[in-house]
Amino acid sequence: MEGEEVAVLYKMLVIDDEYLVRLGIQKTIPWEKYGIQIVGEAANGQQGLELALELSPDIIICDVRMPLMDGLEFVQRVNELELDCVMVMLSGYKDFDYAKESLEGGAFAYLLKPIDNHELVQTVLGALEHLKKKRASAVHYEHLQKALPSMAEKLLLDLITGDFTQAETLRETIRMYELPLPEQGYLVYGQIDSVPDLDFSKEQQGLKELYNQIHQVLEEQNVTHFGSVFESSVVFLVPHSLEQKMVEQLCQAGVERYESYEEAVVSVGISQIYSHLEGIQEAHKQAKQAAGRKLFPTINTVASFGTTATQYKPQVLEAMEFIAENYHKNVTVKMVADSLYVSESYLMHLFRDNVGKTFNECLVEYRMLMAKKLLQEGKLRVYEIAHRVGYSDPKYFSQIFRRHVGVPPSQYGDEHP
Repeated sequence: MEGEEVAVLYKMLVIDDEYLVRLGIQKTIPWEKYGIQIVGEAANGQQGLELALELSPDIIICDVRMPLMDGLEFVQRVNELELDCVMVMLSGYKDFDYAKESLEGGAFAYLLKPIDNHELVQTVLGALEHLKKKRASAVHYEHLQKALPSMAEKLLLDLITGDFTQAETLRETIRMYELPLPEQGYLVYGQIDSVPDLDFSKEQQGLKELYNQIHQVLEEQNVTHFGSVFESSVVFLVPHSLEQKMVEQLCQAGVERYESYEEAVVSVGISQIYSHLEGIQEAHKQAKQAAGRKLFPTINTVASFGTTATQYKPQVLEAMEFIAENYHKNVTVKMVADSLYVSESYLMHLFRDNVGKTFNECLVEYRMLMAKKLLQEGKLRVYEIAHRVGYSDPKYFSQIFRRHVGVPPSQYGDEHP
């Protein structure tokens, strides 16, 4: 009913160096009627800031001109401390421009002295309404942030599977939440390669780490992107404004960082440009194919669809699997050809035509990649690594390594920790 007090909903702090102003604000307005309780008062900005930290008021009425800390500095400090409150500034006529500056600093409003009680009440109520909306938005944003990962996963899954039964709803979701989803771009697909002793939890850990590292590289380069971690893969969408080679380099940087945290081998594939959201399903197939057709097993790789690297014939991949299992032995073309039931000449021609390299060049390249991994680990001596990768003569191994890498193996471990 009219004049009846309501429960206290908001706390107010009054800061002014004039005692009579503070007294008038407290005694001449029935704040309880509006659900407001004055919980403290201060004669200067410094004391006021201490009370604000202690009492957590919802609204602060603060003079612009005060000793020790003026109103502008007070507003600045409140903002820096991210206090959840709203501020109304008071000023004399001569401080009009000064008070306007406080609004730019984050105050809700300013009032001129002498204070009109009705105007003060209406301003305070308006400020509290603003605070309610601000808090509601913050809660909504917090809920949204929690929901976004699952929302992103569902959204990407619909695009990947080509489920456009709710196409307009999907586009509306993108617009409503301003999701950074490129309508034209590349799809990046990452997977953990099959490893016998890799259980599901370790695979998930590896996928999350791969996602985090590529995400971090894209963030650092200010590349707009949209991605998610799925049960057996990670997927990113990046804009078409980048060249495919640049996307490849950024993914490679992410994979190199990943290697510092996880041992599980990964493959990353990059699609050709999709020109509309409906093209993401095909882009996903392209990127997955690029990731799955790697020449060098047990090595982390990044490959783009449409390059030679994604068009290896099955027998080439089977030959490289044989090399991956036996590179530490005296591997010959005949051994591999026999295992595939083909002639040596056929296998040699196959490598030249399909890979653009000879069989022996691929064998040596794979051995050098494995040698570099062992050198980075720093646990073995050079002669031990030579034997591990199929060379009985450490001196010959060092010559081959230097020819391919540019530095002797004794220096590589120091330069590439």
